[in-house]
Amino acid sequence: MASIVLPDKKAVQAHLPICFRARYGHLISIIDCFEIEIEKPSDPVSQALTWSDYYNCNTLKYLVSCTPDGLVNFISEGFWGRASDVLIVENSGFLNNLVTGNTVMADRGFISISYLLQQKNCNLVRTPSGKCLYERCLFVF
Repeated sequence: MASIVLPDKKAVQAHLPICFRARYGHLISIIDCFEIEIEKPSDPVSQALTWSDYYNCNTLKYLVSCTPDGLVNFISEGFWGRASDVLIVENSGFLNNLVTGNTVMADRGFISISYLLQQKNCNLVRTPSGKCLYERCLFVF
Protein backbone atom coordinates (compact mmCIF):
# COMPACT_ATOMS: atom_id res chain seq x y z
CA MET A 1 0.00 0.00 0.00
CA ALA A 2 1.28 3.47 -0.82
CA SER A 3 -0.46 6.42 0.78
CA ILE A 4 1.12 9.45 -0.76
CA VAL A 5 -0.73 12.34 0.87
CA LEU A 6 -3.96 12.16 2.77
CA PRO A 7 -5.23 15.72 3.17
CA ASP A 8 -7.91 16.35 5.76
CA LYS A 9 -11.51 16.98 4.77
CA LYS A 10 -11.29 20.76 5.19
CA ALA A 11 -8.25 20.97 2.91
CA VAL A 12 -10.01 18.93 0.22
CA GLN A 13 -13.16 21.06 0.45
CA ALA A 14 -11.12 24.27 0.25
CA HIS A 15 -9.74 23.16 -3.13
CA LEU A 16 -12.93 21.57 -4.45
CA PRO A 17 -13.48 22.49 -8.10
CA ILE A 18 -16.53 24.65 -8.68
CA CYS A 19 -18.27 21.97 -10.71
CA PHE A 20 -18.20 19.62 -7.67
CA ARG A 21 -19.33 22.07 -4.99
CA ALA A 22 -23.10 21.97 -5.40
CA ARG A 23 -23.69 18.22 -5.54
CA TYR A 24 -20.48 16.72 -4.17
CA GLY A 25 -19.40 19.09 -1.39
CA HIS A 26 -18.55 16.21 0.97
CA LEU A 27 -16.47 14.29 -1.58
CA ILE A 28 -13.04 13.32 -0.25
CA SER A 29 -11.84 10.81 -2.85
CA ILE A 30 -12.40 9.56 -6.39
CA ILE A 31 -11.26 5.99 -7.00
CA ASP A 32 -10.69 3.83 -10.04
CA CYS A 33 -8.63 0.81 -11.06
CA PHE A 34 -6.30 0.61 -14.02
CA GLU A 35 -4.39 -2.25 -15.60
CA ILE A 36 -0.89 -2.40 -16.98
CA GLU A 37 0.14 -5.04 -19.50
CA ILE A 38 2.89 -7.34 -18.28
CA GLU A 39 5.05 -9.96 -19.94
CA LYS A 40 3.37 -13.36 -20.09
CA PRO A 41 4.45 -15.32 -17.00
CA SER A 42 6.07 -18.70 -17.64
CA ASP A 43 4.10 -20.36 -14.83
CA PRO A 44 0.64 -21.51 -16.08
CA VAL A 45 -1.08 -20.58 -12.80
CA SER A 46 0.35 -17.05 -12.93
CA GLN A 47 -0.71 -16.83 -16.56
CA ALA A 48 -4.28 -17.67 -15.60
CA LEU A 49 -4.34 -15.24 -12.66
CA THR A 50 -2.98 -12.31 -14.64
CA TRP A 51 -5.05 -12.86 -17.79
CA SER A 52 -7.44 -10.01 -18.54
CA ASP A 53 -10.34 -10.84 -20.85
CA TYR A 54 -11.01 -7.13 -21.21
CA TYR A 55 -7.54 -6.36 -22.57
CA ASN A 56 -6.73 -9.81 -24.03
CA CYS A 57 -3.32 -9.88 -22.36
CA ASN A 58 -1.68 -10.49 -18.98
CA THR A 59 -1.98 -7.52 -16.63
CA LEU A 60 -1.45 -6.18 -13.15
CA LYS A 61 -4.23 -4.08 -11.69
CA TYR A 62 -3.92 -1.06 -9.37
CA LEU A 63 -6.36 1.02 -7.33
CA VAL A 64 -5.75 4.76 -7.49
CA SER A 65 -7.42 7.44 -5.40
CA CYS A 66 -7.28 11.17 -5.94
CA THR A 67 -8.92 14.20 -4.43
CA PRO A 68 -11.51 16.02 -6.57
CA ASP A 69 -8.88 18.58 -7.61
CA GLY A 70 -6.60 15.80 -8.91
CA LEU A 71 -4.10 15.21 -6.10
CA VAL A 72 -3.20 11.51 -6.13
CA ASN A 73 -3.45 10.32 -2.52
CA PHE A 74 -3.30 6.54 -2.79
CA ILE A 75 -1.88 3.89 -5.13
CA SER A 76 -2.29 0.24 -4.22
CA GLU A 77 0.18 -2.54 -4.74
CA GLY A 78 -0.35 -4.47 -7.97
CA PHE A 79 -2.99 -7.21 -7.99
CA TRP A 80 -3.44 -10.02 -10.49
CA GLY A 81 -5.32 -8.88 -13.59
CA ARG A 82 -8.28 -11.14 -12.74
CA ALA A 83 -8.83 -9.45 -9.37
CA SER A 84 -12.16 -7.63 -9.13
CA ASP A 85 -12.32 -3.96 -8.24
CA VAL A 86 -14.15 -4.88 -5.03
CA LEU A 87 -11.46 -7.37 -4.01
CA ILE A 88 -8.78 -4.75 -4.58
CA VAL A 89 -10.60 -2.09 -2.53
CA GLU A 90 -11.10 -4.61 0.27
CA ASN A 91 -7.47 -5.80 0.36
CA SER A 92 -5.44 -2.75 -0.72
CA GLY A 93 -5.50 -0.81 2.54
CA PHE A 94 -7.45 2.07 0.98
CA LEU A 95 -10.28 1.69 3.49
CA ASN A 96 -7.82 2.27 6.35
CA ASN A 97 -7.39 5.86 5.14
CA LEU A 98 -11.07 6.73 5.47
CA VAL A 99 -12.63 8.36 8.50
CA THR A 100 -16.28 8.53 9.51
CA GLY A 101 -18.34 10.71 7.21
CA ASN A 102 -16.03 10.54 4.17
CA THR A 103 -17.67 10.32 0.75
CA VAL A 104 -16.00 8.37 -2.06
CA MET A 105 -16.90 8.61 -5.75
CA ALA A 106 -16.53 5.61 -8.03
CA ASP A 107 -17.97 4.33 -11.29
CA ARG A 108 -20.49 1.52 -11.66
CA GLY A 109 -17.82 -1.18 -11.35
CA PHE A 110 -17.56 -0.34 -7.65
CA ILE A 111 -21.25 -0.52 -6.70
CA SER A 112 -20.57 -3.59 -4.57
CA ILE A 113 -18.23 -1.67 -2.25
CA SER A 114 -21.04 0.30 -0.62
CA TYR A 115 -21.25 -2.24 2.23
CA LEU A 116 -17.50 -1.88 2.85
CA LEU A 117 -17.86 1.89 3.07
CA GLN A 118 -20.94 1.61 5.31
CA GLN A 119 -18.87 -0.43 7.77
CA LYS A 120 -16.60 2.63 8.05
CA ASN A 121 -19.64 4.99 8.25
CA CYS A 122 -18.67 6.44 4.87
CA ASN A 123 -20.71 7.02 1.72
CA LEU A 124 -20.40 5.99 -1.91
CA VAL A 125 -21.60 8.16 -4.78
CA ARG A 126 -21.56 6.96 -8.34
CA THR A 127 -20.06 9.04 -11.07
CA PRO A 128 -22.63 10.89 -13.11
CA SER A 129 -22.53 10.67 -16.85
CA GLY A 130 -18.85 11.39 -17.38
CA LYS A 131 -19.55 13.70 -20.26
CA CYS A 132 -21.94 15.84 -18.24
CA LEU A 133 -19.59 16.49 -15.30
CA TYR A 134 -16.52 16.72 -17.51
CA GLU A 135 -18.10 19.33 -19.80
CA ARG A 136 -19.19 21.43 -16.83
CA CYS A 137 -15.65 21.36 -15.40
CA LEU A 138 -14.12 22.34 -18.75
CA PHE A 139 -16.55 25.22 -19.04
CA VAL A 140 -15.52 26.52 -15.62
CA PHE A 141 -11.78 26.32 -16.33
